Amino acid sequence: GNILGFAKAVRDQGCGAAVKQFGLQGLLGKPIEEAAAFLIDAFTGPAITTDDNIAREAWCEAVKEIIEGGTTNFETLTPDQWAQAVEVFLCKAIELRIFNEIGNDAVGIAPDVAKLDQIQDDLSTLIRGGVQDTMVPLIQDGQMRSVEELNQYVNAIADRAGDYLQALGGEEGED
Repeated sequence: GNILGFAKAVRDQGCGAAVKQFGLQGLLGKPIEEAAAFLIDAFTGPAITTDDNIAREAWCEAVKEIIEGGTTNFETLTPDQWAQAVEVFLCKAIELRIFNEIGNDAVGIAPDVAKLDQIQDDLSTLIRGGVQDTMVPLIQDGQMRSVEELNQYVNAIADRAGDYLQALGGEEGED
């Protein structure tokens, strides 16, 4: 919720105002490594539960992707770049949730490591497509109204990914 809210604030008010609104002034003027750690801690806090760990890891992946994309200063990110970070965060959070839920069962679905890698790639593509098709337009247009609504979309995408895995399990059982 905080990540989405911050991205909305950047879009609507600009980075400077969003930083003040969310109490993130400590981000300003920091080297990229310190700023990244600051953002991760600010938006995810301590990872106590499994869900906390999933959110933290997903946000770490989003921040890593921002940096790997060439960002050297978070203050210069555009609203579109923040929206992309939210998209990456949502995709990774759903992926990690699915992988956590299926755990070792996924190994039984795939006869070898190459097939397991293919399943992971397929899941990533399915999840990213779901996020891009359903959630990104709502986030960009400011139509996403609450964390509960966000969770409904996340759950629907996760359910589709789970259905995909169940279908694969059935196919493997038929061989």
